[in-house]
Amino acid sequence: NPKPVQITKFTERNGAPSFFPSGASFLYSTNRFWPGWDICRFTFDTSTEVCVLMGNTSASKPRVDPTGKQFVFVAGEGHELNIAVSPL
Repeated sequence: NPKPVQITKFTERNGAPSFFPSGASFLYSTNRFWPGWDICRFTFDTSTEVCVLMGNTSASKPRVDPTGKQFVFVAGEGHELNIAVSPL
């Protein structure tokens, strides 16, 4: 059995990854820039991170669509959570 390899080495909580169809990058949730959760993109070949949604209102649990052109995510604060969609 192959051993898992840690990809990110960021502080705080980072989770809910969703791969792009190409497999070259993925979106994930992070709370490193509190207040709120943000959604960032990690690209393998350059080992770079770009946060695509940031702010005081949380955005988390991204899921990339099969075309890689948009993603759905959980948006809101506290007990007021909804589903939103964003282009990439």
